[in-house]
Amino acid sequence: CQVGKGRDVGMQQIYKFEAKLSQGNAEQCLSRDASRMALRLDFPRLLGYYLGGVGHYINSALTIITIEVASYLVLLLCVYGAESIGGRQVVPLGSVQIVLAGLGLLNTLPLLATLTVERGLWAAARDVAQVFLSGGPLYFVFHIQTRSHYFLQTLLAGGASYKATGRGFVTRHSPFDEQYRFFAASHLYLGVELAAALTLIKFYTEAEPPQYFGRTWSLWLATIAFLLAPFWFNPLGFSWPHVTDDFRRWCRWISPYTHGGTSSDSWEVWYKEETAVYHRLSVSSKLLVSLKSILYLALARGLVWKSGVDLSDKARTKELHDLKAFSISGGCILAIFLISIFLDMIAARLHYALHRLLKMLLGIIALAVVITAFATHAPFIHMAIALYYVAAAINIIGTLVGVQMFVRHLQRIHDAFIGLVFFVIFIILSALHIFDVVQTWLLFHNALSQGVVVDDILKQARRSQEADSTSHRDTAEEVRDLRRIVEQQQRTISHLLTRAGISGASLQPMEDVTAPETGHSEPDLPSLRVRNAPASSYSIELPKAPSPAASTSDPNFTFQSPAVMPPRDERKDDPYIRRGSL
Repeated sequence: CQVGKGRDVGMQQIYKFEAKLSQGNAEQCLSRDASRMALRLDFPRLLGYYLGGVGHYINSALTIITIEVASYLVLLLCVYGAESIGGRQVVPLGSVQIVLAGLGLLNTLPLLATLTVERGLWAAARDVAQVFLSGGPLYFVFHIQTRSHYFLQTLLAGGASYKATGRGFVTRHSPFDEQYRFFAASHLYLGVELAAALTLIKFYTEAEPPQYFGRTWSLWLATIAFLLAPFWFNPLGFSWPHVTDDFRRWCRWISPYTHGGTSSDSWEVWYKEETAVYHRLSVSSKLLVSLKSILYLALARGLVWKSGVDLSDKARTKELHDLKAFSISGGCILAIFLISIFLDMIAARLHYALHRLLKMLLGIIALAVVITAFATHAPFIHMAIALYYVAAAINIIGTLVGVQMFVRHLQRIHDAFIGLVFFVIFIILSALHIFDVVQTWLLFHNALSQGVVVDDILKQARRSQEADSTSHRDTAEEVRDLRRIVEQQQRTISHLLTRAGISGASLQPMEDVTAPETGHSEPDLPSLRVRNAPASSYSIELPKAPSPAASTSDPNFTFQSPAVMPPRDERKDDPYIRRGSL
């Protein structure tokens, strides 16, 4: 018998739930209680305690560390030309690795066996296939990094705290800026790092394409999960109206003219909150974190060496010329950047049109400098990538030391660039429209066609609205938005079923549950039901939602405890006392 409790929540609620569990297990690792308990357990029970407790989070952390070490180690070998030893190239057997990838599917055998016993082989295979088609592997890999990030962060800096998971409706669309605030520090930054490293491996490796795929397919899977999972599981993430609205919100949030407020209002406030954890680090922890800056500097040196510029030989005229030209171009970009900051400082004294014109001219000049430099000097591409890693190293050192005046601008440029790349992808996918339909079908068809209690959810929102009269207007608007989203999803599912040639695919409109009702009602029962019919004739009924039960409490009723409790021996015949329940 399996007994459990669950709620229909979104990606952010699950993220916060995993985060607080990871922080709690990290605190257990720092306590003496875990050590004392482990010392008193025999070996089989010790293994069960490890796997069911802190071991699960330690394994997640080791998995992510292994992914990073493998990616950067292969990249260092490529950029320094050390892939071969004694003329023999060190490359894996890609076909063997691809075959071994099937061993990872063995983890689904326990789930398949359980579902087969409960529902049959065909239903079990269909459910497992639906998990894979709806992006299940991305979801599970994504939350491995969630556990790893908060587990390691708490071990280094402490600060474990309770995170309220909320009761958000699962079909609510989360704006891009909200998604970015949630997942940037834990997933998106690491995903960008791995994507850059794997792309550089592709250009610098001596291995053939099949060998490259066999070496990096698992790393690319983790990278895609870190970058795209939050947006794939975000309802209506590829809808054109939502993408355009998200872009306007993002520009307002990332803009340097937005100051003050909370982290949801301004990028600067969010940046201060995210970097506050580094101020709590001890000296040894800061030294450990700063090791990554050494890695970035080593990569930058290797990229410069790969470009053909030998910094140790100053007599070679061509290399000195390339280095001088690159320095001039970099100086021009830096000067344009400083002038732009100065114009922002005196923006209040300038006319609005003049300020915008000067900023536009600076942007055009900077773009022209970059295009000219790359077109005339091919090694500049290698140097620009090396400069990116140097800036990343400076960012880490400046954040740890506390000098954030300069690194804050670097981080803002980095975040703005990442956001623009994401929006380019989202605009292309939303313009095609097919991805929006596929996302809605895979994520919500199963729920809306097999009995989600939509009316009960909206009815509970109405009760919360009636209980709190001070937020009547806000709650009513929220309920109407939820009802509109659910109806839109129902119409989409009905349209998809009709296009698929399924008869009887009709979703009846929901009853308006936002208006209060009077009178007595029966106890709450699931109000959305699927008729017992074949799969080709699903018909979802949405009856009128019952009104809340009338209050039966007497306003004049009062409770008073007795002044003197009866002696204990007079209650010895109480069966609860005999059983030791009190």
